[in-house]
Amino acid sequence: VDRIRVGHGVPVERPRRAQRRANLRGCRERARRLVQRGRAGNVRRGHGGPRAVAIAIARQGGPDALARRDEVYPLIASLIQAERTHRQARSISYRIGGAKFPVLKDLDKFVFADTTVDEGQVRELAAGAFLDAKRNAIFIGGTGTGKTHLCIAVASAVIRARARGRFFNLVDLVNQLEQEKAAGRSGRLAEKLLRHDLIVIDELGYLPFSQSGGQL
Repeated sequence: VDRIRVGHGVPVERPRRAQRRANLRGCRERARRLVQRGRAGNVRRGHGGPRAVAIAIARQGGPDALARRDEVYPLIASLIQAERTHRQARSISYRIGGAKFPVLKDLDKFVFADTTVDEGQVRELAAGAFLDAKRNAIFIGGTGTGKTHLCIAVASAVIRARARGRFFNLVDLVNQLEQEKAAGRSGRLAEKLLRHDLIVIDELGYLPFSQSGGQL
């Protein structure tokens, strides 16, 4: 990647957790009230699911039984969807936080029109196929050409989709390895990194480090 000119990246906004939790609490409260109104009996969470709740209400009989059942079905479905969305957002937030990016970057904030970068190739990398193929991706270019921006953007896209990753500045990584060796704990960091699908190493070749650090 050569002769790239980009603007400043804008950090990606974090999910609005409070709003999602409020919506989830609202769904749960409405479901609880409906079950009480329908006298659903001993149906408990994890015993029968949404269909069991609706059937239990319908079995109580009465002219409003079917209406109550039809009201419960979409409500339970929305409750399950809200719970699933909440868990997915928490999982993504956890993986992004664990990656330790210095700042979040997004491909949509990179101005491909002003560069010679192949946008299609970069977006293909962001889809994560190189992980399945067990291949490395190397971003090459001069200072200020956007390598770090693209690297973080690709890595964060893959991590949001499915992967576990970790970002390192190369000098920081070498320092951690040397400190680990000096403390007699060599290999522990390597064991942790083996649990990740993706390791990002930034600023390779910019700052010097010791020969022993390079060997580590």
